[in-house]
Amino acid sequence: MSITVHSIVRNEDQFIWYALMSVLPYVSKVLIYDTGSSDQTSKIVKSINSPKIVYEEKGVQTPEGLVALRQEQIDQTDSDFFMILDGDEIWPSQSIKKLIKSLTDIPKEKIAIYCRTRNAVGDIYHYLPEDAGAYHFQGKTGNFAMRAFRNVPKLSVGGVYPLETYMYDGKSLNNWDDKLQFIDAWYLHATHLKRSSSSNKILGFRSQKVEMGIKFKPEEIPEVLVLNSQPRRSIIFESMAAVVTPLKILKRINEKV
Repeated sequence: MSITVHSIVRNEDQFIWYALMSVLPYVSKVLIYDTGSSDQTSKIVKSINSPKIVYEEKGVQTPEGLVALRQEQIDQTDSDFFMILDGDEIWPSQSIKKLIKSLTDIPKEKIAIYCRTRNAVGDIYHYLPEDAGAYHFQGKTGNFAMRAFRNVPKLSVGGVYPLETYMYDGKSLNNWDDKLQFIDAWYLHATHLKRSSSSNKILGFRSQKVEMGIKFKPEEIPEVLVLNSQPRRSIIFESMAAVVTPLKILKRINEKV
């Protein structure tokens, strides 16, 4: 079985090395499109000496252009499966091994594989609880994401970034339960953290989240992220989170009633 990683990046120099190194030993190929990075992202990717990596600079893209690049990556892929990896997604070895192994066993009618995400909050040592997520798959609601796909004809990408969707035979896979397969594995997503040295802002369409979150056990932190190698959240953040967390928990409870 072969698997290709699809990655589209822009200004991801804080986490791109960790993201790539967390999956590189387990996949056949990594196809990376850079869409106009102005920080050290390009330099970092080029510093990784691996024949598996195919890196192309595509320039700054429109939202429609980003979706077209997703489609281009599908068209350029001849492996059995492909996997989506953003520049701020870091896999523990146990999880990526479980995902890769599961691809050999899932029924052939299953096209999209989704798993859990642990969205970092404040720093990489804490993550948002499951009930903070709002993604819906097969009757489950939480922090989930489709991250692997069977490479079959009629698979395509539609919509406009950041609301693009993977489709089969012209129909979105998001709510097509018969085509979805859940794998109980997770990856660390740094989407709410500072991802580039070129800006103090949270890049992309995400924003910073302020909440106490759940503390990772030391053995849970992805191995490529050496323990204590990343900065911890500030006292100011902790103080703010202590105030707003009970309110957010109460809000989520009320929304379920």
